[in-house]
Amino acid sequence: MANTTDPSVAVADQPAGRVSRWLIMVAVVIMLAGLLFGYDPSVISGTLEGIQQSFHTSSAMTEILTSWVTLGAMFGALLAGILADRIGRRATILLAAALFTFGAALESLAPNTTVLVLGRLTVGVGVGRCSALRIGAGAEPPAGPVRVGGARAAVILVMWPMPDTPRWLMKVNRRPDASQALGRIRPDADVEVELDEIADSLAGDDQASWGEVFSRGLRRPLMVGVGLAVFQQITGITAIIYYADQIFAAAGFSTPADQAAAATWAIGAVNILATLIAVFYVDRFGRRPPLLCGLVGMAVSLTTVGISFHYLGQVSTGLTDSTSGPSTAGVITRVGLVVFIASFAFSLGPVVWTAINEIFPSRVRGRAVALATAVNGSVPGW
Repeated sequence: MANTTDPSVAVADQPAGRVSRWLIMVAVVIMLAGLLFGYDPSVISGTLEGIQQSFHTSSAMTEILTSWVTLGAMFGALLAGILADRIGRRATILLAAALFTFGAALESLAPNTTVLVLGRLTVGVGVGRCSALRIGAGAEPPAGPVRVGGARAAVILVMWPMPDTPRWLMKVNRRPDASQALGRIRPDADVEVELDEIADSLAGDDQASWGEVFSRGLRRPLMVGVGLAVFQQITGITAIIYYADQIFAAAGFSTPADQAAAATWAIGAVNILATLIAVFYVDRFGRRPPLLCGLVGMAVSLTTVGISFHYLGQVSTGLTDSTSGPSTAGVITRVGLVVFIASFAFSLGPVVWTAINEIFPSRVRGRAVALATAVNGSVPGW
């Protein structure tokens, strides 16, 4: 009798419900991976005040603690492309989760700023890039949110029993394993025919060199990919996420609880809801229209926020009026930030990564996407 609890057992030996659970596991891993991409870079916003009180950090050290995760992300992204081709996607993701967990533990237990910076750098390597999801309400700074982040990294270890991708398994001459993996994911497919097609596409498809990535023939897609990655950052999304609490404090939310709640709903909730627009419509309308619409919305909203802050800087009462509550400029600032986040979330946020993964030939995709991701992580989010 077949051991149906063994993840290596073929789909044919499993009940129909097993396939459904397997696909759910795949979806959960993808969801958790996306969550971890954005969790740590954004949660630091809610911990800055606690870190400053606990370690008495200077402004320069606070900026280092805030931003050095992106330095680690740059190196992590470059390594990811190479490791994914050599040891497979599964092992690479597990390694990233382990680094994320270790870095979060360093952050939580750090006795001084040196260890805390090391933890931030390690987390950055695990994360591999910055994102824009805001989660942090209910966690006490400075250690609470990073402990939660470590727990989420540990949860992704549910990927342990899962096989690698069929393409990579075929690439390393493990056809039986590739057959089982493809059968689990697509039980109705003609597995052997699809594996033959994968084998044909892999014929002569050796590991591309960095010289080929920078070759004349790939110059245009490389410029587009790197350009999109750079533009995603220089729009200022990272600064908004990192300093969300301070921005909302200036916008009239006087208590830390109010600031955290405002950041959670105005950034986190709006980000998620607006991203669904891209999920449902990016294949219908293509990549270019959402990007252009989002850029217009971001330009208008940031200009509005900038004018509001400039005006508010001229008045001594700030963004709130002690007699009438939030000022008109304060309200405009909040609305502008919400529009900015929404515009980013359905355009430059998800669509950039979709486009980057589509414009490169499969032979160089691993290294080319890794390069674009590394550039994205190394560009300051002004």
